[in-house]
Amino acid sequence: MKSFFSSIFNNNSNLNNYLVVGLGNYGNNFINTRHNIGFKVLEDFTKKAKIKFKKKRYVELAEKSFYDKRIILIKPTSYINLSGKPVLYWKKKEKISLKNILIVSDDYNLPLGKIRFKPKGSSGGHNGLKDISNKLQTDDFARLRIGIGYPENSLDPSNFVLGKFKKNEILSIKNLFPLIYDSILCFVSEGIDSTMNKFN
Repeated sequence: MKSFFSSIFNNNSNLNNYLVVGLGNYGNNFINTRHNIGFKVLEDFTKKAKIKFKKKRYVELAEKSFYDKRIILIKPTSYINLSGKPVLYWKKKEKISLKNILIVSDDYNLPLGKIRFKPKGSSGGHNGLKDISNKLQTDDFARLRIGIGYPENSLDPSNFVLGKFKKNEILSIKNLFPLIYDSILCFVSEGIDSTMNKFN
């Protein structure tokens, strides 16, 4: 049986690097759509952290160190259902362990304004999460799901998530941002289990 320490050193991962991925559709046509809540979360995070996104391969990227740990934030510059390729590329490039990846996405099965951390799981019908699972060949990565509310009047979910937030909904989401900022830092400093206990 391999020892704990040998498994770490053979993993070839930088345990101080963290990858936080905001999911969304890239482009001006998709600004303020429900599907792009992952982008909005990361944009707010960079403002609070006083850092800026720069165009890199497959993504817009920003980074900063907290607690002697480096957080790399990315917004894929593709459609949301093609998010897997940029996530895999930056995971490999920065030698990031699976346990240090956090995917931020919308969830219409959660009430508006609710957040839910999970250590792993299925895509739940989310095509961005599904593509990431396919490219990484595992569902074993943490995710932060943000409730956008369920479609009313039998509206097709695909049309609902591509629709824009109403003014009152935008306010509810913005009120979440300080909590989400703290929760992401908790994930980096304390891990997914502690983050779930504190923020779910």
